[in-house]
Amino acid sequence: MVASGPTPRRVVYTAIYGGFDRPKPHAALPGVDFLCFTDNPNLSHPDWEVCYEPSRYPHPRMAAKFHKLVGHERLAGYDQSVWIDGSVELHDGHFVELATSYLRHSSLAMFAHPWRCDIFQELDASLKLEKYKGLPLREQVEYYHKQGFNSDNGLYHCGVLIRDLRDPFLTTLGQAWMQENLDWTYQDQISFPYVIWRHDFRPAVLPYPAIGNRWIEWHPHEREERRKKTLFSRTRDELLRFHQRMANARSR
Repeated sequence: MVASGPTPRRVVYTAIYGGFDRPKPHAALPGVDFLCFTDNPNLSHPDWEVCYEPSRYPHPRMAAKFHKLVGHERLAGYDQSVWIDGSVELHDGHFVELATSYLRHSSLAMFAHPWRCDIFQELDASLKLEKYKGLPLREQVEYYHKQGFNSDNGLYHCGVLIRDLRDPFLTTLGQAWMQENLDWTYQDQISFPYVIWRHDFRPAVLPYPAIGNRWIEWHPHEREERRKKTLFSRTRDELLRFHQRMANARSR
């Protein structure tokens, strides 16, 4: 937990790998650094200090996940950090001050999940998503259930993580969380409740909605949107060609 004393040195950081996103502009926030880790040596943004670091894993989601789950160990010199996913835009800098104030309750603070209550509901939702297609999500949740994990352990929104970096236990917790992602899947909202249950740890929960608050905005991942547009364009063009062929046939 945060000790009294001088103002903690704070950093907001993110990671963008595989061209999933571009850094988002953010509200001015004097005294807070903004770091973006990436595998793109040409990435730049006036609001961010871009830190080039080659990918540690073949999949870009896992490469970014490293910085999200254990990369906070690399933030030497900072006392508190706020991780935001690459698709998050910070509209109001007061969020950092507000969010880190909840570190008086726990060395990790985050939002509750806005729509679902446990990993069993999260499993049902995840199985319908293309990005998790072919991953052993069902086996993962079944394994957790066999270990004694149940629906009373809650669900969290893991796109924003607020940490007191002075607590060494967060290193243990982050490494355990990363290992679950390596052993099973990169759906970290399923593994996180299990990890904190195994370690008898509870984060502080921000008493605000994760989606639709006035401080942050969630954008679709840009690479996924480009892929959707490309698929739409191909489908549209094929339909146009089909209709043209039909019109040509009728005119003969």
